[in-house]
Amino acid sequence: MNSIKLRKGMRIEIPVHFNAWMMGVRFGTLTQYRNGKNGSSDFWFVKMDHPDVKRRVKLSRLDWEYIKLID
Repeated sequence: MNSIKLRKGMRIEIPVHFNAWMMGVRFGTLTQYRNGKNGSSDFWFVKMDHPDVKRRVKLSRLDWEYIKLID
C-alpha cells in the first residue's frame, strides 16, 4: 500500500491503467476530495495539465496505491 498522505494541491501522475494515461494525459493536480459511505468509496478529483481535458479525472481509493508524486 502506498503510504503517501494525499493533500489538495499535490502534483501527481495518474495510474497507468487509466485511458487518459494511455493517450498521453498523465499529469495533474489533486483538486477535491470526497468521502464515501464507510470509507470504501472515497475518491479524489484530479485536474489534468493537458489543455484539451476539461473534466476532472476521478481516482477511487483502490487507485491511490498506484499514484506517483511529482516533485
